[in-house]
Amino acid sequence: MANASIQTTAKVPENSINQLFQELESLKKRIFEVENFRSNNGNNWTLSFLISVLILLGILILYFNYRTNLKLNKLVQNQPRDSGNNMSSEKDEDFVEEFIKKVINFASKIPQTPVSEPLVNQLVKVVSSIGAILVWTKNSDSKRDFHYKIDVCKKKVQETEYWLKMISFTFPELKNETKKLIQEAEEMKRFLDFFQKDKNY
Repeated sequence: MANASIQTTAKVPENSINQLFQELESLKKRIFEVENFRSNNGNNWTLSFLISVLILLGILILYFNYRTNLKLNKLVQNQPRDSGNNMSSEKDEDFVEEFIKKVINFASKIPQTPVSEPLVNQLVKVVSSIGAILVWTKNSDSKRDFHYKIDVCKKKVQETEYWLKMISFTFPELKNETKKLIQEAEEMKRFLDFFQKDKNY
């Protein structure tokens, strides 16, 4: 499987500072032109005032855009990198494993009845398969094989949500717990989407 490090591509252009000063110099010249226009055309002071305001707004937009790019660049520099054929990091693996453990722990607390037993069995079976499939992705034979396995994983997460909803319907007193787990399942799907679309795959 190809490298699965999650990276952010945003960065500050190398010539951003020079470009900023060039734009400011150009705007300064325009301000002088407006001042001359205003002094020679006293009756058109409203128009010249509006032009000045627009120029100042342009300067502010350039400034905030530059500051935003600096912050994005700082985030990229501080982001941990990973290499090899593993998932993006051990933290990502822990995230998946913790979700699976939470669901299994929840399933173990559900009262055993003729109705709940098949629901719980299906839930545990499906959520456990998520971790197993992700382990298999580390040994994918090709990029196509990798994407296929991740797609299967996402379907398993979606199926996990379904069984959680059925349990919530069967046991209304567990509604709050199932709701939290369903929210985490949604996060899991977003994680898998990001994991799959990483440019290094």
